[in-house]
Amino acid sequence: MPLHKLSIEAADLDTGRALAQRLEELDGSAALAVTLFEAGAPRFLVEAYYDAAPPMQTVAEALAGLGGLGQPRLVPVPDENWVALSQTSLPPVAAGRLVVHGSHDRARFAMRRRSVEIEAGEAFGTGYNATTALCLHALDGLAKRRGFAFARVLDLGCGSGVLAIAAARLLPAARVVAVDNDPRAVAVARENARLNRVAARVRVLEAVGLAHPGLRGARRFDLVLANILPGPLVALAPDMRRTIRPAGVVVLSGVLDRQAREVAAVYRSAGFSVVHRLQAQGWTALVLATLLPLPSRRVGRQGAGPLGVRDLAFPYVRRIAAGAQEDDAMDATQIQEFARRLREAHGDRATIEAAQKAVVYERAGDQAEAETWRRIEAALLRMRGPRQS
Repeated sequence: MPLHKLSIEAADLDTGRALAQRLEELDGSAALAVTLFEAGAPRFLVEAYYDAAPPMQTVAEALAGLGGLGQPRLVPVPDENWVALSQTSLPPVAAGRLVVHGSHDRARFAMRRRSVEIEAGEAFGTGYNATTALCLHALDGLAKRRGFAFARVLDLGCGSGVLAIAAARLLPAARVVAVDNDPRAVAVARENARLNRVAARVRVLEAVGLAHPGLRGARRFDLVLANILPGPLVALAPDMRRTIRPAGVVVLSGVLDRQAREVAAVYRSAGFSVVHRLQAQGWTALVLATLLPLPSRRVGRQGAGPLGVRDLAFPYVRRIAAGAQEDDAMDATQIQEFARRLREAHGDRATIEAAQKAVVYERAGDQAEAETWRRIEAALLRMRGPRQS
């Protein structure tokens, strides 16, 4: 007897999850399986499989009151080995130097040092969705930076564990902690870590956010990867700042393009600077770095309110404060003027701040900003003059 597939599009992820839950237990028709996949941001496609065709009246009654749904489509499914067919039809996914593949491609990639084997559908995060792919690209770019070592990495909301495993692949000296609030995802991530031979360096914990005894009081992390929903990302911003070490880096994904500005603003207020953005298929990933505060004295500029220390980290504010346009590079005169005003506000600590910001931007892969801060540091050093013997 052939199976029957019921397909319905949902307006967004939350609606898709509510739809999937209702389709799992239709009155008199329990689903054999329910899948939830992206269908072009922000839409998601939910497909439910039944051994007998559910009455469409029953479907309509189950979905009553749930808005943002497309037209249901019910079709028979030919009697095939769909597990084998679906696996073999999924090609490997390349993200920078990384390759994410299924078990059917194990022979092709088993000897590649930067390959990650993940089975699609086990838990969220397979490399086939844009949010995970953006994180993988950001991680690969960060791992290429020479002179900096990410010794402690946190994968927050790890799902299948793909990001934690990729971090272990790209950063051979790193210790990785992976956290998820779904016990099934935790089990899957542990098994995937074992399958990819990185279990000794990837510790998987079940927890909501950062609320785990194994994270409290622990040494802070050099790098945090968080591919979760915008709501939890925003709520976690203060705790994230306490979790990451000075000059550490955070990669946030799971954010629609239209939501990125709000998420970035919240993290800026928590002490982060946005140093890079990646975008694909309507999704945005943010690469942020922590800022080291200076004393509370402020420097103003004519025609505007006071300019705070935190503001100085943002390239467009710094350039405007020095008299440049938002997208212009700063010339030597503007560098000198900005350095003078920074020194007036913060004294010799300004030199330390400039050096730290050069490190932060270089670590995040923004060479232009890193070079600008090195020039500011050099100007500040000249203002100090020769040391007295």
